[in-house]
Amino acid sequence: AELLLEFGPGVAMETLRQFLSGNVAANWMRPMVEIMGHFRVTEARPALEAVVRGEDEALSHAAIKALGRIGSPSSDWVLRGCLTSTLPLIRQAAADALGTCMATKAEQDLIDLLSDPDVAVRQAAGSALLAFGEKGETRLWEVSRRPGKTNVARDTAAWVLQRASWTRVIRAA
Repeated sequence: AELLLEFGPGVAMETLRQFLSGNVAANWMRPMVEIMGHFRVTEARPALEAVVRGEDEALSHAAIKALGRIGSPSSDWVLRGCLTSTLPLIRQAAADALGTCMATKAEQDLIDLLSDPDVAVRQAAGSALLAFGEKGETRLWEVSRRPGKTNVARDTAAWVLQRASWTRVIRAA
């Protein structure tokens, strides 16, 4: 492990080179994607975006997480496309990645996701909005004040804001 950390960036670039060659065994694809994300290989972004759009769901999930770690808002277009996936795990990972990337162009998409059928997806969307700072928090407050007896988006926004206030109190202590 220490050797990988010491030579990590070089290993990551070699991993990208091998990945781009297309001469990679299927069982090595996911670890390679994870390595490129872990070491935030920005040069891997186009290749990872292509993987996200591929058919392998587990590999797409790993690539979404890697793009989130790389943190480039310019990947928002591919991540936003994942918010409509039929798989909750993909939608959740995309929302997390958009928050990490500070992809503020995805704000309305994330607000829409606050009413997703899956609770983990809703929570990830709310956390992503919160990661946008004051602007995202303001939008969560707006959603939390929506009228009506049952409103999943409103309840999710209120939950995210409440959790954020608890976190602030704990950090201040």
